[in-house]
Amino acid sequence: MREHSLIIILGLLLTLLIEAPLLVFPFVSKNYQGINIPHFSTDSHFYLSRAKEALEGRKLGNVFLREGKNEQDAFFMYNERVLTAPIRFLGLADRINVVILYNIYNFIGVFILILLAYFFVWQLSGNKLLSAVAAVFAIGGYHIVYRQFFYNDFNIYGRPMYPYISSLAFFAYLNFLALWLKTQRFAYKALSATFLGLLFYIYVFAWTFALALNGALFLIYFWKRDWVFVRSIIFISVIGLLLGVYNLIRIFFFIQVDYMSKGWSQTLEILSYQNKLFVITSYIVLFVLLLIYLFTYLSKIKKNTTYKSTIQSFTYSILGLMIFWLIVLMIKVLFYIILWVTVGISVD
Repeated sequence: MREHSLIIILGLLLTLLIEAPLLVFPFVSKNYQGINIPHFSTDSHFYLSRAKEALEGRKLGNVFLREGKNEQDAFFMYNERVLTAPIRFLGLADRINVVILYNIYNFIGVFILILLAYFFVWQLSGNKLLSAVAAVFAIGGYHIVYRQFFYNDFNIYGRPMYPYISSLAFFAYLNFLALWLKTQRFAYKALSATFLGLLFYIYVFAWTFALALNGALFLIYFWKRDWVFVRSIIFISVIGLLLGVYNLIRIFFFIQVDYMSKGWSQTLEILSYQNKLFVITSYIVLFVLLLIYLFTYLSKIKKNTTYKSTIQSFTYSILGLMIFWLIVLMIKVLFYIILWVTVGISVD
């Protein structure tokens, strides 16, 4: 544990900074009335409303109105019911403030997410300092993606439940996948497949990122004719799909109902943001490629390897990123086609 003390300290400090507005607000505001909800437009209220409904033992069909509460949840996510289940089981639902409960969950969840990001990079690089910087930057510096060097709002990971809960499952999947790649142990392969399946139930789009990564790995290993890895990637993907296909089928059957088409078309607008973020994403990819080249070149110098092998490693990195990017686009296009054929939803 001591060897990873740096990320534990940095993780706790970053988590405190993210949760600082919630901790400090009651002491500095004269208008505080006992409900401490972070300011993220109406998203926080929506997620907390879902949590309140789950805490009271209802379904999540309608978290705003009295009618339709016991109908099917349009998002097909089960996180709220799982997280509130221990409270209901202990009979404490009437005594627990859902805002305080979620603030506690947020603190624990964000800290664990930082650790998962750290251990994933550490497995790939073996460098603790690089892993700590990468993890802290990913959680605390994501706002640079929006061309803002300094924050002008709260850190998004302070928002109740999302995005940290889906990120937790995804980084757990990445860690088990990396462990399998390193050790080839069946237990890690099975855990990778299990977490891939769980992504279908945790967040509606989370599984697409994992499948895109699997697709990229499959093509790379197929090109290298490494059939052991090819078969293992197929195994993980197929088992994950079998675990998650139940929820996926229910979603597609559900969105065929006319009265839900408009709601889902609004939800799926997130897919259309691709074009708006294309230029920003290109800058980020270029920056990442430069960093990959720098670290690869420095590591090759230390190992006294040739310049040719350095270029070869850099080429593989570019190839992997391009394949990953293309597969993500292919999955989105496939999703468009399925929605258009089954429901007639337009997401122009």
